[in-house]
Amino acid sequence: MSKSPRYFCIFILATFFFWMPSNTGQAEMNSRPPQEISLPAAALAQGEHVELIGRLGGMAQSVAIQGNYAYVGFGSEFAVLDISNPAQIVRIAWLPAPGEVEDITILADIAYIAYWAGDYHSYAGRTGLEVIDIQNPAAPVSIAVQEFTGCGTNPQVIIADPYAYLTYTACSVYGGIIQNNGAYLHKLDISDPTQPSIITSINYFMSGFSGIATQNNVLYALWEDVSGTYLKAYNVSDPTGLVEISTTQVISDSTAIALSGDYAFLAAAEDGMQVVEISDPFNPSPVVTHTLPGTAQDIFIAEEFAYLAAGEAGLQIVDITDPLNPYDVDTYATSDTPRDIFVSGGYAYLANGWGGFEIVQLSDLTQAGLAELPESINDLQVREPYGYIVAEDGFWVLDLNDPGLPLAIAHDVTESPCDCLVLKDHYAYVACPQSGLRIMDISDPQAPSEAGVYDLLGETQEMALVDQTLFVAQSGLIILDTSNSLAPVEISTFYIQDHDVNAIAVAGDSAYLGMDNGDLV
Repeated sequence: MSKSPRYFCIFILATFFFWMPSNTGQAEMNSRPPQEISLPAAALAQGEHVELIGRLGGMAQSVAIQGNYAYVGFGSEFAVLDISNPAQIVRIAWLPAPGEVEDITILADIAYIAYWAGDYHSYAGRTGLEVIDIQNPAAPVSIAVQEFTGCGTNPQVIIADPYAYLTYTACSVYGGIIQNNGAYLHKLDISDPTQPSIITSINYFMSGFSGIATQNNVLYALWEDVSGTYLKAYNVSDPTGLVEISTTQVISDSTAIALSGDYAFLAAAEDGMQVVEISDPFNPSPVVTHTLPGTAQDIFIAEEFAYLAAGEAGLQIVDITDPLNPYDVDTYATSDTPRDIFVSGGYAYLANGWGGFEIVQLSDLTQAGLAELPESINDLQVREPYGYIVAEDGFWVLDLNDPGLPLAIAHDVTESPCDCLVLKDHYAYVACPQSGLRIMDISDPQAPSEAGVYDLLGETQEMALVDQTLFVAQSGLIILDTSNSLAPVEISTFYIQDHDVNAIAVAGDSAYLGMDNGDLV
């Protein structure tokens, strides 16, 4: 649940426009009627010399593993995590990406990320490939960015040295209507990672790509149009060539491919896993469909097993010793719906969307580690060296000793999203629409606990604490005495007919209210 926009931050009020009479039944804050001012729609001057130094949060969408490090896409952040001790995952570095990090592939000391930057509602934006030097994992360096036809969604990248293959679905907006600009497949020369360049491309009209894989000079890609989903094979043996050699219909909405020997294994959405024989890439043949719970979104093959990120069904493990007779081995309930999976050294590494980054020990299918991040932050208060957050998924405490690498050290899950918070002594007042004003004891920031609850239901847009008085902006202004921190007492309320209070600031004997119609009272 997103908060209503705040209509003002800093204004110099030169004149007052008119007086608004008090409504019948309103509580008076003082002897004067409230003064209402229509605010100009003026843009604030942009600050100069502002530099991004730290970041935390974002949906985990992609993951790749190399050695003791996990490289994870959290929203538009490329993060490096030390996983040498899976039970204590440490975020050691990060880079802001040009857009949402949707796919990551690593070759030697170079990471290639496919990103999309834009608006899912308008489908306006850019798609591209960023190249990152990870020779020193603690200090990744962006060395190249190559952008392509705008508005590309679902970008995927794989590497077959010295080439990179990137697919995406292009689109544009004309007259407010989304147009499909077709599916793109690019072959790039990455012999010099600092200057990736397109060798050749293929574009298909009114269609889209969803997954790619390569082996033995053959590239396989999942492609779909209005008639269904197909597995396309391309001969890529010619350094300058990209020649389609076959097209085979597969289960609709298949999203990912993993190759093993003579077989391609597809994550086939609600149908589970489909096996396609590719011993003759000119004539691939679907041979088995293995039903699984959930919605298969990604697949990884390791030894004789297929590991599937199966949405709400978590991690599904299938024995493929005999590809024509796969059978279920086990399942694991993940922290959220996994979107990407990587298996290495006896562990499964999962990008679980808002559930964060999770490590599963495969020998006994137990959680070996979890790196959670706040989901959609609603409010933040800082009392150095800690930050306190309310988000869609609860109350969080951050360690800000290193502002460049903020660290989440505590998370208290609430039964519903919370709106805002203020700090008082060693307490945090957290306003949650369905559970009231939660009073959190933060004397030990690493172990916050609920110390009390005040019956303050409804959406709270903002709160302000002045000495012992708490001002709460809801449908009106609610004023509480917090002399007893654990037992607030209502002093008074103030309402303006037909309007809600969106924001509040208190100075001296006056409270300034930002109303939902854009006015200042």
